[in-house]
Amino acid sequence: EELVKKSLLAGAKNYIVKPLDRKKVLERISSALK
Repeated sequence: EELVKKSLLAGAKNYIVKPLDRKKVLERISSALK
């Protein structure tokens, strides 16, 4: 689980280019954790 969260956070950091994209990333992470 810890590795998954770390990889998701790392991927999110690389994915986020615009502040507007943050919401999409957070939604993907939250849905992935469900």
